[in-house]
Amino acid sequence: MRSDVRVEAIVESELVSLLGQRDVRSARIVVLSVDDGAVLAANGRDRSGPHASLATEEVRSHGSTAKLFTLAAALEAGAVRMEDTFEGGVITRDGVTIEDHETHGAMSLEDVMAYSSNVGATRVFDRLGAAPLAGTLARLRFSVPEDFGTRPGRDAQLAYGALFEASSLDVAAGYLVVARGGTWPGGRVVISPTTADRSLTLLERAVSREDATGHPAAMPGVRVAGK
Repeated sequence: MRSDVRVEAIVESELVSLLGQRDVRSARIVVLSVDDGAVLAANGRDRSGPHASLATEEVRSHGSTAKLFTLAAALEAGAVRMEDTFEGGVITRDGVTIEDHETHGAMSLEDVMAYSSNVGATRVFDRLGAAPLAGTLARLRFSVPEDFGTRPGRDAQLAYGALFEASSLDVAAGYLVVARGGTWPGGRVVISPTTADRSLTLLERAVSREDATGHPAAMPGVRVAGK
């Protein structure tokens, strides 16, 4: 960890601001250097005060941030292409109902990311399969349940993020790989540069599109990618 006092001060200010919102009970922020992966700041805060462990050690569900890893794995495996489309609607699998906040028709891969579509991500996962996704997650240093691939309903929930659990630091590191062109600091390849570039494009559109869930994070004149 190579902490940066200036970055740490900004993080603390943002955490205090977030906790000032009535519906926010806790928050976590991790800042990593794209160049070498150094942790410039990692902190969390709840109603009782700051707790760095919330960002670095607490394992929790990170929801739809996991969609990046599923889509990247599918692109890497050649299971999907950027120009493919995926049916919307509602899916029922092993008694699990998978749906979106708003029902969509046919979606492009960009739409799936921009809308944060659980149904679209499940369609992508269906084309990919559990083993290739587990392999990509392992290279990103995430773990999956031992029975992953045997319970269709729960498998899909992990693929679109409902049951995806990790620390905030680990999730940030997974995104760092995409930002670095597909490699860990030190050069170990996780995904190809082409897959990383396409994944980064999806993340940028999930912010820049006015109809995207991440649009509130858009900043005029600044290149922002996120989920």
